[in-house]
Amino acid sequence: MHNHCRQRTAAQVGKVIELKHLRSAVAAADCGSFRQAAELLGSQQSCLSQNQRD
Repeated sequence: MHNHCRQRTAAQVGKVIELKHLRSAVAAADCGSFRQAAELLGSQQSCLSQNQRD
């Protein structure tokens, strides 16, 4: 039996989501704001919101 379903590599998908970006997105969703999420993660709000745009 042939396996026609192959997993894509990161290069094929294009952009890889880094774990820190995923954590930031979850924190922002849980907190309801980038400011509160940044405070929770010990980061700056500007860095956190920039990571979500990248």
